[in-house]
Amino acid sequence: MQESIFHKLSNILWVCVVTAVVLLATYVSFGRYLSTNLQGWQDEVLTQLNSRVPFVISAQRIGGQWSSFTPEIVLHGLELDLPDDGTRPLQLTGGRIGIDVLGSLLTRSLQITSLQLDGLTLHGELTEEGRLVIPGLSGDGGTLGEWLQDFLLNIEYVTLDNNRLRLSLPGGSTRDLALALHLARDGSERSLRADLLSARGTSIRLHGMGLGNPFRPDQFEGTLYLQADTGDIAAVADLFTQTPPLWAEGELGSEIWLSWDRGEAQVDMELSLVDPVLRPEDGSWSIPLDALSVKATLLERRNRWTVYASDLSVSHQGVVVDIPRMQFDAWGDSLRLRTADLQLEPLNRLFSGMPAVPDSLRSVFDILNLRGEISALQLAVGDLADPLAGWDAEGNFDRLQVDSWKGAPGVTSGTGYFEISDSGGYVVIDSQQFSMDFPTVFTQPLYYEDFYGTLHLDWDSEALLLHSDLITAAAEEGKAQALFSLNIPFSETEPGLEMGLLVGLADSHSVYRDKYIPYILNAGLLDWLSTAIGDGDIRQAGFVWRGSLRSGAGALRTVQLMLDLDNTALAYHPDWPPVSDLQGTVLIDDTNVSVWTERARLYDSMVAHLSAEAWMDGEQQMQLAIDGEVTGGAVDGLRAVNESLLGSLTGGVFDNWAATGGLQTVLQLQLNLADKTAAPLVDVSVDLADVDLTIDPGRLPLNAVNGQLRYTSAAGFRADQLQARLWGREVVADISQRALRGGDLPFAIADSALEVALQGSVAARDVQDWLSVDALSLAEGVAVVDGLVSVIPGEASLLTLRSSLEGMALDLPAPWKKAAAESRPLELALPLGGEKTVMGIALGEDLSLHLDITGQTLQAASLGLSAPPPELQPQAILAQGRAGVVDVQAWLDFTSRYLLPADTDDEGATQPAPQAAAPVAEAAEGFRLGINGMQAERLLFFGREYQGVNFSLQQSVNGLTVRGTTDWLQGEYQQPVDGPALLQLDYLDLVARDGLDSDPQAQGEGPDAAVAEPISLPDIKVSLTELRIDGKPAGSLAFDLSSADGEINADNIQGDLMGMRLLAAAPGRLSWVPAQGSRLELPLQFDDIGDTLEQLGYARFLETDEGEVVLDLGWAGPPDKASLAELEGAVRLGLGSGRFLKTPGGAGALKVVEIVNLAGIVERLSLSHMFESGLSFDTVDGEVFFHTGTLEVASLSVRSSASAFAMSGVSDIATRSLDGELVATLPVANNLPWVAALTAGPAVAAGVFVVSKVFEKQMNRLSSGVYSIQGTWDEPQVDFDRIFDDEMRLESAAEARVVPAELTPAGSANIDGETDKGDVQQPASQEDP
Repeated sequence: MQESIFHKLSNILWVCVVTAVVLLATYVSFGRYLSTNLQGWQDEVLTQLNSRVPFVISAQRIGGQWSSFTPEIVLHGLELDLPDDGTRPLQLTGGRIGIDVLGSLLTRSLQITSLQLDGLTLHGELTEEGRLVIPGLSGDGGTLGEWLQDFLLNIEYVTLDNNRLRLSLPGGSTRDLALALHLARDGSERSLRADLLSARGTSIRLHGMGLGNPFRPDQFEGTLYLQADTGDIAAVADLFTQTPPLWAEGELGSEIWLSWDRGEAQVDMELSLVDPVLRPEDGSWSIPLDALSVKATLLERRNRWTVYASDLSVSHQGVVVDIPRMQFDAWGDSLRLRTADLQLEPLNRLFSGMPAVPDSLRSVFDILNLRGEISALQLAVGDLADPLAGWDAEGNFDRLQVDSWKGAPGVTSGTGYFEISDSGGYVVIDSQQFSMDFPTVFTQPLYYEDFYGTLHLDWDSEALLLHSDLITAAAEEGKAQALFSLNIPFSETEPGLEMGLLVGLADSHSVYRDKYIPYILNAGLLDWLSTAIGDGDIRQAGFVWRGSLRSGAGALRTVQLMLDLDNTALAYHPDWPPVSDLQGTVLIDDTNVSVWTERARLYDSMVAHLSAEAWMDGEQQMQLAIDGEVTGGAVDGLRAVNESLLGSLTGGVFDNWAATGGLQTVLQLQLNLADKTAAPLVDVSVDLADVDLTIDPGRLPLNAVNGQLRYTSAAGFRADQLQARLWGREVVADISQRALRGGDLPFAIADSALEVALQGSVAARDVQDWLSVDALSLAEGVAVVDGLVSVIPGEASLLTLRSSLEGMALDLPAPWKKAAAESRPLELALPLGGEKTVMGIALGEDLSLHLDITGQTLQAASLGLSAPPPELQPQAILAQGRAGVVDVQAWLDFTSRYLLPADTDDEGATQPAPQAAAPVAEAAEGFRLGINGMQAERLLFFGREYQGVNFSLQQSVNGLTVRGTTDWLQGEYQQPVDGPALLQLDYLDLVARDGLDSDPQAQGEGPDAAVAEPISLPDIKVSLTELRIDGKPAGSLAFDLSSADGEINADNIQGDLMGMRLLAAAPGRLSWVPAQGSRLELPLQFDDIGDTLEQLGYARFLETDEGEVVLDLGWAGPPDKASLAELEGAVRLGLGSGRFLKTPGGAGALKVVEIVNLAGIVERLSLSHMFESGLSFDTVDGEVFFHTGTLEVASLSVRSSASAFAMSGVSDIATRSLDGELVATLPVANNLPWVAALTAGPAVAAGVFVVSKVFEKQMNRLSSGVYSIQGTWDEPQVDFDRIFDDEMRLESAAEARVVPAELTPAGSANIDGETDKGDVQQPASQEDP
């Protein structure tokens, strides 16, 4: 297969490569061999080197070293002996020389490619001319210089390491510098790198690149970078042969770029100084800074040097000044500076904080406090040798702010252009949102939305003068035009800075007046001007200032202000109402003020004439005088009083008064504007024409008032014989001012009372309608009254009325009820205003009434009877005191009728309260009725009259509580809204009731008893703690009291009564139907009835272990009117074991009871020897019936183991007669005396006794005797009647008496708990013989 050309070429290439590698390897191996044996040819090598250089090279030892493909000669202990006479050889620690093998072979001479020298020490000198001289190297050229230039132009690398330069300075000091240098060449392109380090810390680093021959500047171009850093820049100053006029201390960091282009140079640099201190050559001042940095470019064109600086930054104590760009141009003796975007505030702060700046200049910077920006600035100096001879400055400023200086105006937001030279200048201002600050003239800067004009500057050796053309300024107040001038003397003068300012304004508003009023005017005048001129239009205004700006130099200037006003309000004094719609002129000339009006209005009234004059009096106090005439309505006059000083001095009592009608007013005032405590001089005269006046609070109407009212500072208000009408009736009114302070003290309205005296007749109905108080409807008719309205500053007005009330009737409970014809003194006091309205009424000396009618509704009431009324309490009607007669129901009716809201029917008519036996008045919602400690000699209550009663009553929406005390009763009654009422009686004496008188008609016994209203009671739980009889305790009771269908019931009667008990298992009951009668049912249980007899006042003739008595009685009349003659019903008696005792005889009612004393009867039968200790028994059963005037003992059975008695009979209560029988049964065999008694003789008795022993069983059947009982209660007669011979009957020999069923309580229990089934008492059973 035939190979291609490419395969052949690749084979050839590989052969060449391999051959080249082998040759190079052979070359390197041979070179390394020669290098290692170079020391053997040391002399030959040095000889060859010396033959090619213009100096002598010597070395202690040489060697060879192969580096890549280049052989190097290594020299140790190297010395260079320069051709200059008298110089020491240059000592080096060593060196390396690189040989160009190929070049040497081609040129057949030694060619050096690189040179490295180590440890070179040079000695140099800096001459006073600024030349650097290194002995042996600083000649004027010659062979060495030419060789060195040629050597540097052709060698590829030159390196100097670890070299030192000992430099001698002109001042004699020496500096040691460490030097490292590296030169490289690649064809015509060359590079330089050098490092220079001073022993004092200065470090200089060079980097350069160029093209061409650097020894021929016109054929070379390149750049050089220099970085120099030093910790002490002052050390660098020693390198200058001449000290710079301005130098600095501190740390320096700099970078410099030098560009060279065939003879034209440009230098760019960046300098940075840390903590520099700038000093002049003579060291007379210093400027310490925190930092300084700048970037600059230096150019030279056509004999003009130009420096472009940018990013100049200077900082000092936190203040940083940045100047973005600057340009300096210098040619000949001329200099020009240009800059832009120069911020003035940091520059001002920098200068004011530098100690090097003179104090006077620093104070200027401090005061002016420059802010803003110089957007463009050019400063030119024609001759640097005499800079003040010809200079000029021009520029633009923006947002310029300058504070005021010595009264000269400060400026804010100034924008414009200025041009100034050594001969004068001008400033053109064209600004928006511009303001000028006159701190010695105006409190606030003069602000303008648009401001433009030209300000000229002229000066001479004595003063600087600023004066303007016509300035135009636009602001909220309108378009103003002004002329301004300012004279600033260079030396101290009496007026100091003098300003002229003329401002004219048209078609503006009065709200802007304060802008042009200087605050240096009199303080009182300023206060007046600040409030006097209100809203309105300014047709024209002018302000003038001429003279000194110095504080306190009022005599060296004049200030004037003119206002032409229209539709403006004028508040001539804060204590007096302003006038409106004023058209007039205000002129201020220093401290004098004049106001003239063509027309004005006071509210809706016309001001026909008004003038105001202000002036400085002899005591240097501003005085103001007002003179005016007003015609208009009374409503404006009253409003003027309320809104003026008069209203405050009178405590605002007229605030709610109302007035209509016409007034004609003449006003004169004089006010001290400087002394607020000085009382004004006031003289006001008012003519009233058919004025309707309403005094409120109180709504007191005075109509058709005519007359003259006058007010003066010396006497206050005064009017005589004003004619008016009150509620349609004619009255006469006098108005006066009464001083509250005594002595000879001068009159002061604040310490006086305004009094309006009224005299005329008043109808009670009008007073009620006026106050809208229903309670006053108790009065009817018309009476003459004397009234007085007292108005005291700081207090509520007071209306007092006095009258004899002739012609007026009063509907009061007796004894205070009054007929129209009677005369009784009345005093009434009513406050007209205040938080509460409490009316006080005094009727004679006995009755006082307080009514809280706040809000025209009754809030509370209190009544005092011969005593002061109690303190008012919200929603309460209270009473206290003492009275001869108190009718509780009448007072409750009075309270319901007049003091509590009345119920109305559908047509609005008031409904009368229903008559009730219980004294209850319905409390209005939220109201309570309270009577505390009321003492009544006679109290009418519940239809009864009580003597010497002390009672209290509390009634509210929660219920009624009544507590009363007499000598025989004390207790409390509580009636809640829901649930039963409670009556808690502490004690009740049934006998000691001298203070209780009955009202027959109320008890149903009078002629109207048949038509008496039914009594309705709530459910009442009654608790009687102590029942007394004639002052002695008799027990305690509890029961439930209620009413239904006209019947009053006391149910569930329980407790103790005279030693007897009413148990819950069998309670008692009392009922009462008015006009019909009462009924009592009491099942009483007891132990020893003797205790009960003793408590009732009877002799203790009976003793028991236990017993029961059941009362079922009725009578015609109320419960407390029970009488023995009217009783209907029965009394059932059941006793356990006991005995009858012998007692002394009684009388009257006691005799009635002692009829049943069998011990007495036995004694009358001469059988007392049989019952020495009384008549004992096992049981006693009996029943007594009452038949309206008749008392019937139906049966009375006494049983014992040895005897038995039975008694029955009838008594007429009216005649107290007795008609009855007694059956006594005793066993004959054991009782001979009894037999003798029966037979009326002892002989017969003995025979009977013998027979009874023989026939004992049969004789027991013949042991009963019957006795008749006759006579009266006082003298009862007991006589033997007959003997029973069959069996003993416990009833009388007559037929058994039948008890009416309606009078016998069904199911009445006897002592053994058994129930009697029939109506007739059954005889006792007897055993068979």
